[in-house]
Amino acid sequence: MIEKYIYEYSAGAILYTRIEEELYFVLVQELDGHIGFPKGHLEKGETEIGAAKREIKEETDIDATFVEGFMEDVEYEKEMHIMKHVTYFLATYDNQEVSGKENEIMKLFLLPYKQALSKVTYNNSKELLQKAMDYIGKNNTK
Repeated sequence: MIEKYIYEYSAGAILYTRIEEELYFVLVQELDGHIGFPKGHLEKGETEIGAAKREIKEETDIDATFVEGFMEDVEYEKEMHIMKHVTYFLATYDNQEVSGKENEIMKLFLLPYKQALSKVTYNNSKELLQKAMDYIGKNNTK
């Protein structure tokens, strides 16, 4: 029997800033309780990066600057017969107040790398965070 999936497409970003030379990452606790990165569904006619920018603004009130060259795709089965495809970018910000929007997320965290790594719920999120950290280090990203 061939299983058919309904695909859902989302986009988001691993969002970070520097505080006294240490990297801090923004994590969101979604309404379902899981902790990960700002992300959301693509709206009709919207690009992945457009959706990621919009979702960051909606969930954290941050106007992010995207880092060129980093893009990772994650795919997983969300529910029976629903396949979720998420494109993640890397984004940074300076001197902005981070505030979670109650209707979008449950809670927002700003944590240094090791704490962020232990806080995210899923292994694929941990892998994404590690890849982002490696990319920042190798490319001397701001």
